[in-house]
Formats: sequence, structure tokens, C-alpha cells
Amino acid sequence: MIAYSGLCRVEDEDKLIIKVDTAWHPAWIGTEQVRFFKVDPGVLAITTAWQMHPSFPGRIARGVLMAQRSND
Repeated sequence: MIAYSGLCRVEDEDKLIIKVDTAWHPAWIGTEQVRFFKVDPGVLAITTAWQMHPSFPGRIARGVLMAQRSND
């Protein structure tokens, strides 16, 4: 599970930076979380960089979120 919120900005053409004001993992509060996004026809993909998992020390993780536009 990943949950956080905060103001965000876009840099370059594919980088989203969120200044975290609240998060599921307290260590993220006050940090800037960098996400990369790609928009293809009807599909949005958002990924994190590979990083140490905050709840499982020693494990590397990468988040991937994909959303597809409904044709309804």
C-alpha cells in the first residue's frame, strides 16, 4: 500500500514531484517524492524509482500505477 498527499509540480516532460504533507509512512512527511509518468492514448502510467522499501529494510521496491480510460 502507498498513500500520501501534498502539492505537486511537473518538471521536464515526465517527472512529477509531490511535497508530502501526510502519508501512510511517517518518514515520507516533509519529503519530496519523485514519480515518473507516461501518457499513451487512453493509458496513464506512473512509476517510482527503485528504492529501499520503508517497511521492509533491505528490500528494494518500485511502485507502478496504471490507469486506463474507459470507453463507456
